[in-house]
Amino acid sequence: MLKRAVLIGGSGFIGRWLGRALGLRGLDLVVVSRRRPLEDWGEWVRADAAAPEAVAETIRPGDLVVHLVHSTIPVESGDDLDREERENVRPYAALLDAAAPKRPRLWVYFSSGGQVYGEQETIPIPESAAPRPAYAYGRAKLAMEETTRRAAASGGFPWLILRPGNPYGPCQELTNRHGAVPALLRAARCGTAFALYGGGITVRDYVFVEEAAEAAARLMLGGARDRAVNIGAGVGTSLRELVALAEEVTGARVRIEDRPLRPSDARVNVLDVSLLQRLTGFKPRLPLRDGLRITWEYLKAHETP
Repeated sequence: MLKRAVLIGGSGFIGRWLGRALGLRGLDLVVVSRRRPLEDWGEWVRADAAAPEAVAETIRPGDLVVHLVHSTIPVESGDDLDREERENVRPYAALLDAAAPKRPRLWVYFSSGGQVYGEQETIPIPESAAPRPAYAYGRAKLAMEETTRRAAASGGFPWLILRPGNPYGPCQELTNRHGAVPALLRAARCGTAFALYGGGITVRDYVFVEEAAEAAARLMLGGARDRAVNIGAGVGTSLRELVALAEEVTGARVRIEDRPLRPSDARVNVLDVSLLQRLTGFKPRLPLRDGLRITWEYLKAHETP
């Protein structure tokens, strides 16, 4: 039975919600991060994921270990695979080597449901789809997935790879560089321009972060092992539709700045979540409009325009 969870990068956006979901289930939490968590879910250990030995020291035999750290975003590292290898792939492999002797009860790696799959013909995208990452970020994530499988097989411990769509919601801080939703809502609030890539034709799977964390917790504690699982809403929304919803929720007109599609922008990315439903019985149910409204109210209450 899992009793202790180590969240590497647990002070970040997803980590904060996942910590809440696991803490409510009675697990003792250890958050390993350079930044102190805002919530007091458990013990905080200041450590950098780039220092594998220091991070591995926080792990005990039988722990649930969740890795949520990635130092770059797709548009930042571009097609610089050398940077991804240096900053993410190699440190992660070293961490697994250092942690393997501890024999964790379960090792969970948060990958990317968008960047790993790339352009696909079958929509929604099942876990069985052949990955087609177009950019260095996605190729790095895919390499870290494979590193997870190899290390777990060698070390004799189970693994789980989670591929989230586009999580959004409260606590997606101003310093968080991910996500169209926070950028769009802040543009509505502050009157700044929102970059609309490719005329807003790109379609994404937006999943409310609290529901994504709930799904992840159910997978981890419900016996899902040795497989990759999508986490999303299973519903596609175009960027243009997202803008319209944001304007409806905020009551503000968003100033648009048209930009061409970027090389990292898949045109359609909607995840098949049928495996998630079979394994856990859980299906995200919060409509996007309601999730945007909750996020908007949080932003107004917690951020200075």
